[in-house]
Amino acid sequence: MGGSSGRQWVDWFELINRNGTQQSHTVSIQSGAEKTKAFLSLGYFNEQGMLTRNDFKRFTVRFNLDQNIFSWAKAGILSQITYTNLNSRRDPLSAALSTVPLGTPYDSAGNINAFALNGNRQILSPLTDERGDLVAKDNSLRTNVMANGYVELHPIKGLTIRSNLGTTLNFSRRGIFNEATSLTQRNDLVNAASMSTSFNRYFNWDNVVTYNKQLTDHSFTVTGIASYIQSDVDDLSASGERQLLASQGYYNLTATQQNRNLGSGYTGWNNLSFAGRLNYSYKGKYLLTITERADGASRLAPGNKWAYFPSAAVAWNIADEGFFSGLPWLNNLKLRGSWGKAGNYGIGVYETQSVIVPAQNIGFGDVQGSMYNFRPLIGNKDLEWETSATTNAGVDFGILKNRITGSFEWYNTVTSGILFIRPLPRSTGVSSVYQNVGETYCCPTNVQNNRIYRLYGLLLLHFKFNLKSRGYCFFR
Repeated sequence: MGGSSGRQWVDWFELINRNGTQQSHTVSIQSGAEKTKAFLSLGYFNEQGMLTRNDFKRFTVRFNLDQNIFSWAKAGILSQITYTNLNSRRDPLSAALSTVPLGTPYDSAGNINAFALNGNRQILSPLTDERGDLVAKDNSLRTNVMANGYVELHPIKGLTIRSNLGTTLNFSRRGIFNEATSLTQRNDLVNAASMSTSFNRYFNWDNVVTYNKQLTDHSFTVTGIASYIQSDVDDLSASGERQLLASQGYYNLTATQQNRNLGSGYTGWNNLSFAGRLNYSYKGKYLLTITERADGASRLAPGNKWAYFPSAAVAWNIADEGFFSGLPWLNNLKLRGSWGKAGNYGIGVYETQSVIVPAQNIGFGDVQGSMYNFRPLIGNKDLEWETSATTNAGVDFGILKNRITGSFEWYNTVTSGILFIRPLPRSTGVSSVYQNVGETYCCPTNVQNNRIYRLYGLLLLHFKFNLKSRGYCFFR
């Protein structure tokens, strides 16, 4: 920075940047015994950005425990608590680019001049937000708690009972204050403050009962599942302008004198599911699976919340038959077929309801009046589950000691009651509505790690060549 004719040349980019730093530390303790296994770790992360007043801190605690209570019972927990502190700021780079590189960024005492261009009060210094916490502050605090616990019982041979409970609690608070001479308020030149909080709770409780039984050549596995999901979100926000005391920042928002706004909201939904499955095998050659699901979703209207999704599958391992031994080059041959239904309730919360929202589009003389109207998306109490029925038949084979494997598949999916937003005439006073509309017929073509060729629209063929002796895999 040099001087000429009473003026100073200023490199604003150099002044607003600094060397960023990052540090991370972790300490862990682990203990294991025959009946008890425990793990504890503490973590700390700190990052200082390249812009002043832009930094991030994170503290983490993890604790895991597995305990064999009895020979037939065990329990455990996996938990983590994370606390973060983020200070953000308005990007000053655009101000540095547009500000004349002449002026006095600091006074004789080393303090930042808010109006660095010879006191011109129309142009703020790109450094103005760095004068202290009482000028510009954007601070976000977040606490996240995750805990997953389980209990597993083996009361009798072949019977397993397991209950899993997962929880996630998330609390966040963001406070923003910008003084009249901050970059954010350089057009309005008034103090502005706001604060918002959010509290999220999520619970997932799964219970699984499994029973295995072997009777000579017959093998049975019966599984029962019950699952419950609950989600709740509380939000609160407040803002205002002309805060009387800058030292109060984004606290005491009742002291703001202009443009006060207050808002709060709640969003909650839950799902309840039951499922039963029977797996049967005879000598490992003949396989049968029968499943029935019942799912309930709170997002749908009363009378349509529940839907049922059956499925069945059969398979025949021909390679295990006695007559198959005469073909040594053919190592695997399996016929299979299945049919089943699946459901989708992919709509937003409360979108089957007609919601009233406030508006201020009327007035009495010079006095603004409040009114209420329906939101543009109107509710539909007849909305049902979208269902997809899939039929599948296939042949799996392996030759030359399974160096070459492949399969032929035919499958088709019919989706009915498709959830679709249908536009409505403006004369109705609303703009759209969710409805169950039409059907689609589709055949997926993505199979992981293999290329698929579609034949005749619904017949698929894929080969996998595995040259084990060379260690290479080729996909055709």
